[in-house]
Parts: sequence; structure tokens; C-alpha cells
Amino acid sequence: DNTRALRAAIRSDPLLELALVNPDARCTVLGHTRWASVGVISQANAHPLNSEEVGRTGGPYVVGVLNGDVDNHQELRIRENLRLPAELTTDAKVIPVLVSRRLAEGLSLDDAFLTTVARFEGSVAIGVSAVASPNDLYLALRGSGQSLYVGLAEDAFVVASEAYGLVEETSTYLRMDGEATHGQVVVLSRSGAGTLAGVRRMAYDRTELPVEFPELRTAEITTRDIDRGGFP
Repeated sequence: DNTRALRAAIRSDPLLELALVNPDARCTVLGHTRWASVGVISQANAHPLNSEEVGRTGGPYVVGVLNGDVDNHQELRIRENLRLPAELTTDAKVIPVLVSRRLAEGLSLDDAFLTTVARFEGSVAIGVSAVASPNDLYLALRGSGQSLYVGLAEDAFVVASEAYGLVEETSTYLRMDGEATHGQVVVLSRSGAGTLAGVRRMAYDRTELPVEFPELRTAEITTRDIDRGGFP
């Protein structure tokens, strides 16, 4: 029922239809289904979260999603004096807010994102999109509890937490590693969508980690393993 309602809302959104009516339109879709391990299960805590704060207007607009837990999110809320609505109790809210604040201070999106994710304690997989750079999607992975797979499809990247989420579009993927590098960031550029030319990778300490072709893997599962009845 929830999925049906979401699909109906997207299909009937006149502003979205206007934005996509041009055949040359390109888009970045960022969504996530996550069990509310921190905060109550509510509409307010649903992903993605944005960078809006109470009483703060005009800041750089950022959206983000999280798998895992930001263990020190309460400490960061207090230290940064974040002005968040009372109904927003999820730890994921600190991600877009802190990236937005760093952008407002004049940092580049690379630096704003890296500075933010490096402060998080816990095992996390993060996705962030910002109006400041609409052609780029920022991903971060740290710890062993989560995973991120970057699928290389035709003219597109598909990112998922499991290979099951990729095979409808592609069987070729890059698996991020959040352990060996003690935190890894991947930036996907729409200009190189579906190719290694559109992938930048670096460690949390800003060491560049170029992606080599032999690192790409082929999924051992197919759509036959994930389709159920008449439902893809």
C-alpha cells in the first residue's frame, strides 16, 4: 500500500511532469527505505532528509539518506546548535544540515562532504545530493555493517545497498570498501554516467583512489532471482 501511494503521488505531480517533459531532461533520484533504528517510525523521519532548519532560510539546499547509525548525532546537534523541528528525531537529519552549513561557510562540495562524514562515529552508508552541484551524487561508506554497490548501466549509474538492487538494470558493478580505507567516498558524475570516467573515489583522508577496470565485478544473480510472480 505504501509503495502504491508513493508511485501514485509521483505520477500525479504536475511540477515533476513539467520538469521531465523535455526529452533532454536528466535527473538524479535519491531515495531510501530504512528501518528507523534511531528515532520513531514517522513521516517526518522518512528519507531522504533535507537541510532545512527552523529559522534558517536561504542556505545551500542539500538532501541525504543514511543506512547504519550516526552514533554521535546528538553530540553534533548540540555542538553545532542545530535548530531542528521536535518531530525530527532521526540521526540522518544531521547529514544534509551539516553539509549545507559547511557550504555556507564557503567550502567546496568535496570539502563540505568529506569534512562532514569524517565527523560521524559508527558504521554508515550515506548518499547526498546538493543543488550546488546537481550533476553529482556523493556517496560515503565507513565500517563493516553496511555496503554500497555502484552499478554501471547504459547512460546511468544505479546505486544500491545490495547487488539485488542493480540487476534489473545492470550486472556490472563497483563495490565500495569502507573498512580497508577506514572510510571511502565515491562521487558519481552525470557527464560520465555508466562509465568509469564518471567515477571519482577517495579515502576520508582525501587520498585519491582511482578506480581500475579489473575492480569491476559481475553479479552472480539475475532478475530471475529477484522477480516475484508478475512483480519486477
